[in-house]
Amino acid sequence: MKGLGMCLRPLLIVCWFCQTMSLCPTDCWCGLDSRGRRQVICAKGGMEGAIPVAQMDLHTEILKITAPIDNENSLTIGPIFHEFQQLSDLQITYSNVPAIGKHSFWGVPSLKHLNLTNNNISQVLEYNFRGLVNLLELHLDHNRIESMGSGTFHHLPELRTLTLSYNRLKHLSPRLFLMLGKLRTLDLSYNELEHLDPEVFKDVQDLRTFSCRGCMLRKMNPHIYSLLSSLTHLDIGLNEFKYLDSHEFRDLKKLQVLLMDGNHFPRPIDWSDDEDIFTFVMIPTKKYGINSVDIKLVEIK
Repeated sequence: MKGLGMCLRPLLIVCWFCQTMSLCPTDCWCGLDSRGRRQVICAKGGMEGAIPVAQMDLHTEILKITAPIDNENSLTIGPIFHEFQQLSDLQITYSNVPAIGKHSFWGVPSLKHLNLTNNNISQVLEYNFRGLVNLLELHLDHNRIESMGSGTFHHLPELRTLTLSYNRLKHLSPRLFLMLGKLRTLDLSYNELEHLDPEVFKDVQDLRTFSCRGCMLRKMNPHIYSLLSSLTHLDIGLNEFKYLDSHEFRDLKKLQVLLMDGNHFPRPIDWSDDEDIFTFVMIPTKKYGINSVDIKLVEIK
C-alpha cells in the first residue's frame, strides 16, 4: 500500500496542476513565465465589461491585459482581485478603463507592480490605492488625469517608481507625494505644468531620477534642486528655457546625466569644444555649479 501511495502521489500532483492550468479565459494564454511564475496574458483585444477573473487560476502571479491599437478593450475594474493572494504584477493597458475604482486592490498586499497606462482614467483619488502597502512601481502614463489632491499616494509607502507622463496635469497639489519617502524615480513628462512648486517635492527628497520633459517650463525654482540634491539623472528637455542662472545646478553634486535638448538657448553656454556637440559632451567649467556631467544637446536654437 505504501508503494502504491508513492506511485499515485506524482499522478495526483500532475492532475492538480493540469486542473489549475485549465482555468483560462477565452482568447487568453495561461502558463508559466521563464521564472516559473503563473501568468495570464490576454492580448487579442476586443474584451468588454468586467475582467473575467472567475476563469483564472487564483494562484496567478502575473496578469497582463492589453490590446492592439485598432481593437482596444473596454473594461472596468473594481474590488475583484482580493482572492488572488499571490498576484505580484498587474498590467491593464489599452483597455479604456475609465476609473481605478474604490478599494479595487484592497486585500492584495502581494502586488508589487501596477501598470494602468493607455486608458481613460481622468481622476485619481487616495482611496484608489488602499491595501497596496508593498507596491514598488505604479505607471499611469497616457491617461486623462487632470488633477490629484494632496496625499493621493500616501497608501503606497514602499513605492520606488511613479510615472505620470502624457496626462493633462496643469498643477500639482502641495504634499502630493506625501509618504513617498522611498520614491527613487518620478516622471511627469508631457504635462503642461509650466511651473513647479518646491512644496510638492518636500516628501521625495531621495529621488534619483526626475523627468519633466515637455512640461512647458521656462524656469526652475532653485529650491527644487536643493530639495532634490540626491538626483543622478535629470531630464528637462523640450521645455521653454532660454537661459541658465549662474551656478544653476550647484546643489546637484551627484548629478551624472542632464538632458536639456530641445530648449531655446540662443547660443551654446560654455560647452566644451567637443566636435560632437550634438551627442553627449562634458562641461569642464564650474560656472553652472557642476564639475563634470553628461549633457545631451540634440538641438540648440
